[in-house]
Amino acid sequence: GRGYTRLANLLTSRGKLQEATLNYEKALHMREEQFGKDSAKVAETLFAYSVLLDRIGDQPGAVVHRGHG
Repeated sequence: GRGYTRLANLLTSRGKLQEATLNYEKALHMREEQFGKDSAKVAETLFAYSVLLDRIGDQPGAVVHRGHG
């Protein structure tokens, strides 16, 4: 999960937002399976993903993800 999160962060910084979204979703799935939904590692990815969603204008999605962790 960490690799996908880091890759998504890089893609976000380079403006490749669709690719970043896919990687955040992979990272979340992996981290939730490995550490549980309430872990700090899941929260870290959720926060970064919510920033991306906010950036692309998906405020409802960002709010849901921020409230998830």
